[in-house]
Amino acid sequence: MKKLNLLNNTVKPVLILDKITSDEVEYCIPKSIKYDVISTRNCFNLLIQLFFLPYFFYYYYYSRNFFLSNTLAICRLKKTKVVLTFTDNDSLPGQIKKFLPSIMVISIQNGLRSINKFHNWQNISFDILYGFGNYEQRLIKKLNLKINEYNAVGSLRYGIFKENNQNENKYFKNRIVYISTWRMDFSTERKEIDEINKNLNSFLPDVNNFCVNYNKKFSIITASKANSKNLKWEIEFFNKKNKNNNFLSRSSKNESYTFCQNSEIIISHDSTLAFEMYGAGKKVLFLGSINNITEKQNWGDIFAELPDLVKIVNYDKETLFNKLNTLNNMSYEKYLLATQNSRNFYMNNSNLYVHQIIKKRVSKFLE
Repeated sequence: MKKLNLLNNTVKPVLILDKITSDEVEYCIPKSIKYDVISTRNCFNLLIQLFFLPYFFYYYYYSRNFFLSNTLAICRLKKTKVVLTFTDNDSLPGQIKKFLPSIMVISIQNGLRSINKFHNWQNISFDILYGFGNYEQRLIKKLNLKINEYNAVGSLRYGIFKENNQNENKYFKNRIVYISTWRMDFSTERKEIDEINKNLNSFLPDVNNFCVNYNKKFSIITASKANSKNLKWEIEFFNKKNKNNNFLSRSSKNESYTFCQNSEIIISHDSTLAFEMYGAGKKVLFLGSINNITEKQNWGDIFAELPDLVKIVNYDKETLFNKLNTLNNMSYEKYLLATQNSRNFYMNNSNLYVHQIIKKRVSKFLE
């Protein structure tokens, strides 16, 4: 059943799509600009205006799309000039541009993308996309997506974190962390993640052995929040593969960044967070590049531009130990030099944070 969200009738030039991610998008809007936020997940947004229903049914007649017609009716009555969204794998923004071409529709990349249908970049279009790096530009061409403009600028979420945590500089030299991408369906052994599960059965005991042998502390950064009902299921999932794991669970949205920045080496299969940290210069080791996993997941392109230093292609305990020892013993300066081109390819960090870049763009458009 769809929820009802009643909006006020005030005309505002900017509209944010998706209430769940709106708190981050708000950083992209100049303080002097008024904006609305609408829910796009199983919700009907309502305006008490004479022309609301006529507009809705008009667009529904041509689109046969409930949520699109709902959004277009709001844009017409609110006199929207700019639409912003942090949900880059939704077809709605591109459809808005098709029906209302005078509106500037900005999509901001939220997570890692690939040709895998799970990432939902098939059959969508963009007006303006602010993405992580040049990898996404290559992916757009490979998928033959329609787009008017692409800008490689880095991560919105990480930029917000950095701006708000300028003085935070703790560092735990001997900590190695693994970034969990666990979901409830991990325990169902669905085909797409079988190989990741199999690798975890070997990796978790192996990395714990490495940390014991080399006097390191190993922790798993959970996907579930500290107060989440799912946390106990996630902990149970990992403890079945290796007993007595140590877990770090975020109590705030961006605390996972703190866990990563305060660690020496970060390990991940396919986490967006790991690519953000890699772009920021942290020592990262990727396991999603393992042959058996890339073949099953159909995402080998993601890891193609990573140097051998930071990825494993054929997994065994000896290879893991060698990779971790190499990263551990390499100076930070040498690591940055060895990974510079690759890091820039995946995360094109500019002098300004993403939200600052978009804020300037919105301000200029509304002049």
